[in-house]
Amino acid sequence: MLRAHEAFQEALDHPERTVKIQVRYKNRAGEWQRLELVGKNRLTDPEINGVVASCRDVSDRWRVEEKLRDSERQYRLLFHSNPNPVWVFDLETQAFLEVNEAAIQHYGYSREEFLAMTISDIRPPEKDRLHEPAIPDAVGPGLVWRHRRKDGSFIDVEVVWTPMVFDDHFAALTMAVDVTERRRVEHRNTVFSRLSQQLSAATTAAEAARIICEAADALFQWTDFALDLYDAGRDEVHSLLNITTVEGRRVEVPLSPQPKTTNALVRRVIEKGSELLTATQSTTTRPPPCLCPSAKASTSSA
Repeated sequence: MLRAHEAFQEALDHPERTVKIQVRYKNRAGEWQRLELVGKNRLTDPEINGVVASCRDVSDRWRVEEKLRDSERQYRLLFHSNPNPVWVFDLETQAFLEVNEAAIQHYGYSREEFLAMTISDIRPPEKDRLHEPAIPDAVGPGLVWRHRRKDGSFIDVEVVWTPMVFDDHFAALTMAVDVTERRRVEHRNTVFSRLSQQLSAATTAAEAARIICEAADALFQWTDFALDLYDAGRDEVHSLLNITTVEGRRVEVPLSPQPKTTNALVRRVIEKGSELLTATQSTTTRPPPCLCPSAKASTSSA
C-alpha cells in the first residue's frame, strides 16, 4: 500500500493535481484483481472539505494490455533475433520503417541508411529489371527477387511478407531469405543434366563443341570461348570452335585447317585436368574460359 500512501500525500501537497494509480489486491477467491484509484484534493472547497476518490475494477483491461505487452515483447524478440534479414516498410511510399540486425549485416547498410531508403533502392537499376520479373520459388513459399547490397553485389532472395499496421502506417512485415547459392547449385545441376543428355545425342565433334559452348555460357557468361581436340599420337591440337566478343557482339573466328602445336597452357590442361581461366590468367590474346580434356589418350579436347 506504499504507492497508495504516496499518492495520497501527493494529493495533499498538490491540490491542483488529479492523482491516478493502479493497485492490486487478492479477492476472497484468491485471485489477483486490479483497481484504478483516482483522487482529487478538495480540502479547500468549503462544501466538501476533503479528498474525493473513486475506485473501479480494471482487471480485464489490464489483462488485455498485458497480453499486448507480451505480444510486443515476442514480436521484438522474433524481429531482432531473427537470423534472416527482416524489415518493415510502408506499403504506400515503400520507405523502410524498421530493420533488424541481420538485414544490416547482410546488406551492408547502417540502420540510419536503411531508414532513409525505399525498397527500390535495394533493387537493381530500372534498366536491368525489364526482363527480370519476380518469379515463384520452386522450393520456398515466397517470390524470388534480385537485391543489391551496399557493395554493389547482387543476391537472390526469397521474400515473404504480411501486411500490418506499424506506427500508424499501413505497412508490411517482410523476411528475406538469401537463396543465391541454392539457385546457383540448382542452375548448375540443370545445365549439367541438359549437357549430358545433349552430348549423348551428338553425332559429330562440331555438334558436341556447340553444345559445350552453350553450357559454358550458361555457367560462366564467357566473353571468349575456344574448344580444341588434342591428338596425343601426333601431339597436335585441332580447333573445333573459337568465338570472341567484339563491341558487345559475339563473333565466330574462322578456324585454321592446319593443326596447332601444343603450348604451355594445353600441356597444363593435359597433365592436370580442366580449369577455368580469366583474361588476366593467360598470356594469350583471347584466352578460352574453359579447358576440358576428355581423356589423356589418343583424342582429347583442350
